[in-house]
Amino acid sequence: MSINIKILQGLFSDSLDAFSEGLKTNSSSLELALDYSLSSPGKRIRPTLVLGLVEGLGGQTEDGLGYALALEMIHCGSLVHDDLPILDDDDMRRGRPACHIEYGEAVALLAGDAFIPLANAQILTSLKEDNPLKLLQLVELLNYATYQVCRGQVRDIELQKGKVESTPDLVTIVHREKTAALFEAAFAGAGILASLSKEKVEQLRTLGTSFGLIFQLADDLADSKADGIEPDPGNLIFHIGPKAGVARLAKMKQEFLSEAKTLDSDGLQEFLSEVLGKF
Repeated sequence: MSINIKILQGLFSDSLDAFSEGLKTNSSSLELALDYSLSSPGKRIRPTLVLGLVEGLGGQTEDGLGYALALEMIHCGSLVHDDLPILDDDDMRRGRPACHIEYGEAVALLAGDAFIPLANAQILTSLKEDNPLKLLQLVELLNYATYQVCRGQVRDIELQKGKVESTPDLVTIVHREKTAALFEAAFAGAGILASLSKEKVEQLRTLGTSFGLIFQLADDLADSKADGIEPDPGNLIFHIGPKAGVARLAKMKQEFLSEAKTLDSDGLQEFLSEVLGKF
């Protein structure tokens, strides 16, 4: 069974457009800022993973749309907050002005906050599910991942301000919390949606951790190539160097795909390999 990424992205895009239309019916600054952030051009890797995994694991792809959108909301909200002057102080996001530049810092802060309850509501209202336990598992999973992102951001702030000594191990912990947590939620959430056993869901969560760490290492490598080896205590390449980084990335990808084979789905292995090839 082949999993078509373009079809999945089209399904998610339609779902996102429908949600955005609902936001536009109440065109306050808050809704405009939410729509602006959600419509920002991006790869949509997390929702694509949710939908592809649900399909490859034997679930109904459409059942994953609400959770995929909720996950993307949390991701977008974290980016809105990251760009604020009090954190990363970035004026641009994905080739256009950051939310706080377009709508002001106060509205951007509240928009980032608003994504969290909206994400929870999206899960609860979009899934036609007779099993309330499954809904609770998804809500718990996404909220804990959101907490981990916050915790990872705090650790990163402490690293950047020199409050703690930066080491490769500590940077990896930051990456696991700040980046990999939402990938864990994507993988494990797909397992829950596909009604897999608790053991299988935990296996998927572990795969999500590995995927997230791969994603962040690839991002660190890209940043180091663009900026040179700047003294960034939150970038793993600053510690291990580009050559070791490239070797580690290749090894991590190989180990991830080897572990993914145990999911016993040829289509899923091809899908994950294709997604990995994008970074």
